[in-house]
Amino acid sequence: DQKDKAAVRKRRLVDGHTEPGDHSQKSAGSVITLHSEAKAEDMALPLNVISDTYHFQFLIVFSSEQEGAYNLYFHNCQNLQNPPMTYNIIVKITEKNPGGYLSAAEIPLFKLYLIMALSFFLAFIIWVYVLHKHRFSVFKIHWLMAALVFTKSIALLFHSVNYYFINTKGQRIASLAVMYYITHVLKGVLLFITIALIGTGWAFVKYILSDK
Repeated sequence: DQKDKAAVRKRRLVDGHTEPGDHSQKSAGSVITLHSEAKAEDMALPLNVISDTYHFQFLIVFSSEQEGAYNLYFHNCQNLQNPPMTYNIIVKITEKNPGGYLSAAEIPLFKLYLIMALSFFLAFIIWVYVLHKHRFSVFKIHWLMAALVFTKSIALLFHSVNYYFINTKGQRIASLAVMYYITHVLKGVLLFITIALIGTGWAFVKYILSDK
């Protein structure tokens, strides 16, 4: 059976301004830009042949007023033959906004997480300063609270950097994702221990009780 392989590259944008991407089949032909307002009969795509493989690629531009969910359909006219012609198809789709690979609602997240990380780190510094200033009336659980705030700030920092690389590179860095999950779990453990100690009264009430 004759097999046709088509590689379709589509980039979904909010407006028509974008940087050129890495097109693996760029030498086979130029990228055709299609505007959503164009009519169906005007959308003729050149078919490039490399060995026994057929390639075509195009760029679809959506304006901010046309945001929504869209479907991509492929129809093989050779299926009208008897018997129908079989084929394999490979579709590569790249969706990108002018501000990065994240959606419009997620683009500000890495800045938000960074600001929150700095806020928690500032709270950690202030808390440690207060503990040193009143060192004679400080319990061990106060230092545990400081460790909890510090761990929270580090977790938010890794989360912010993770979102930054997703937005700029289109994929997360595995090592940063692992570090975020480790610090996030550690933060949860410290929070549970702190709440448990305060709830049982071990850190304050039992501290002044004798062994009897």
